[in-house]
Amino acid sequence: MKQTRNRPALAVSAIRWIVLGVVAITMLIPMYTMLINAFKPQADIIENPLLITPQMFTFDYLWAAITSSKFNVIAAYGITLLFVVLVNLCCIALAAPVAYVIARGRSKWHLGLLLLFVSGSSSPVR
Repeated sequence: MKQTRNRPALAVSAIRWIVLGVVAITMLIPMYTMLINAFKPQADIIENPLLITPQMFTFDYLWAAITSSKFNVIAAYGITLLFVVLVNLCCIALAAPVAYVIARGRSKWHLGLLLLFVSGSSSPVR
């Protein structure tokens, strides 16, 4: 005989999906707004930020932003990417030997070092 879900479990599941749907929509609306506003002039963005029509859709404004002489977007992304790669490489290069020492060590100092790292990774930085 097949076992069916009881009503409270079904209600909790439905509430969970509703909450997830609301959170997804809350996160997707700003992404949609940024995407469509990249293809419109500033006057249209101010007048109708959520509307895009085929007449408004052009790559001219996006290309003007990328090739602007006031701010070089491509160079800024390149510097950001370089910084991210270097920071990650340094973190891995420093963390690997420390993790090995902590994992293999059996003294009180190793346990203290482990607790220090765990407490540092579990507390939020402000």
